[in-house]
Amino acid sequence: MPTEPWRPAPEAEDVKNIPIAFLDGSPLGAFTTRVYLGPKNSVGATYFQFVIVDGSGRESQPVLQGLSNTGEYPAYNWIEVSFFQPRVALIATETARAAFVDLREAGLEEPLFKRLADLLPPGGHLMVEYDSPEQEETRLGLERGFPPAATPVGSLLYRVGCGLSFKDWYFAEGGSEGPRKLQCFKPLNEELARSHASLLAQEMEAFLATGTAEQTDHLKRRAIEQAHKILKRVREDGKPERKQDSIKKKGKSGLQRLSRILQHLRGKGKSERKPNSSDKNGKAGKGRK
Repeated sequence: MPTEPWRPAPEAEDVKNIPIAFLDGSPLGAFTTRVYLGPKNSVGATYFQFVIVDGSGRESQPVLQGLSNTGEYPAYNWIEVSFFQPRVALIATETARAAFVDLREAGLEEPLFKRLADLLPPGGHLMVEYDSPEQEETRLGLERGFPPAATPVGSLLYRVGCGLSFKDWYFAEGGSEGPRKLQCFKPLNEELARSHASLLAQEMEAFLATGTAEQTDHLKRRAIEQAHKILKRVREDGKPERKQDSIKKKGKSGLQRLSRILQHLRGKGKSERKPNSSDKNGKAGKGRK
């Protein structure tokens, strides 16, 4: 169990004001997620840690750590993952030895990030670091000019429903923004979603038009594979019948689930930061597009 200043989410006095805390106790494959909350930063965002617990009660090292913020305007609702470790140790107990689990190999990386993305309303955004050794392929791809969605982190964010448009925070402005990260946005409305999907398709087509990769260029070969998959999915999602199915599913599941969580927050936990034009439009900061 993390020590001070971390506290289990259910024990936090302001737990109803922190959507990330609602993921405490949720299933993740054969595991259960446990959320620890830390202090707030200067704008009122809450630090958090995720660990997983197996059936024998073994708790893991932190799987991910970051910041979660909720506010009045769409862009005030965001989650930043500043640390993600897919392979973690399960700490030994009196009845079970220590062991290792790899969430990526177990197919649990995407479900975990899907839970994070589902907490965000339209206009919110999710940021994920790519400075760590575990995200090296994403860093190398971005440095070579690959589209964000064709990198491992970008592709993951697209698959969890938060990657039609990106901003690449590839340098720190003043040293307070943390590691390099990809920021993905949830479209504010259907019109923006269609526009972003069209631009994403064009970006994938332009990248694929650069030609095939050399046999030894494994980095570009994998990026090309991702680009083909994303382009196919964008085109399929754009079909009228597929789009209607998607809207129905959102209405019956995602938005209703988010509404139940956010109804606890109305009138509570507003950020002290005053809104500006970029916040209202769901835009943030500078970066490499």
